[in-house]
Amino acid sequence: MKIAVCWSMVFHKEFEELKSQLDSMGHNTHIPELKLGMTDWNISIRDYLATEAKPWEDLTWLWKKKNIAILDHFRIIEDSDCILVANYEKKWIPWYIGVNTMLEMWLATYYGKPIYLLDNVPSEIDWMDEIYGMMPSVINFDLKKII
Repeated sequence: MKIAVCWSMVFHKEFEELKSQLDSMGHNTHIPELKLGMTDWNISIRDYLATEAKPWEDLTWLWKKKNIAILDHFRIIEDSDCILVANYEKKWIPWYIGVNTMLEMWLATYYGKPIYLLDNVPSEIDWMDEIYGMMPSVINFDLKKII
């Protein structure tokens, strides 16, 4: 099964492990691109903005790269059999699902793809009802429930 994993970029280590587990189960797993992907310079967009960007710099090139990364991941979702939302605690909110992940969930819903959540639907966010409306399956970290 082709699985697109949707997650917050701060959990890179957890997602590498998750991808490894899914791949060992025979799935073809895709995670979003983390880096800007330059040949000799590989840094996340947030790290670039925090450490390298200059106040006077024209960041059009950066936003074009971000747009390409978003569209690439959308194509992966379209080509996948389902999506897995790795919703860990973030910003002191259990089972956090942010705006980017919501966009990916909406796209999966539009394409009729099953949506799996690693953990429960977050109760402390304003878009909780939209999440329930997309009819995700909560797997409680049991990857065997992805069918």
